[in-house]
Amino acid sequence: MMVTDPAFNGSIPAVLRDYKSNDKLGALIVHRVTVGSGGLQIRMRGQGVLETFSKCLGRPGEHVKGIVRPEFARVGGNAHMFS
Repeated sequence: MMVTDPAFNGSIPAVLRDYKSNDKLGALIVHRVTVGSGGLQIRMRGQGVLETFSKCLGRPGEHVKGIVRPEFARVGGNAHMFS
């Protein structure tokens, strides 16, 4: 997951902090976005992966990812299915 909102300084825990105090929230669902090199041929030495691969390929689609509180979920038939 990549956090692009500057208010959160790239931090997933910073995003989740707002939701942590809500004891009725069982999951946070985010749109999946595929990123790529944007045509970059060579990565600069010392440049991180997230700094390098930052160009989105298209718009967010219907595919989503979830961050789930285990106490609110039961694992289904596999790791991609919760109930």
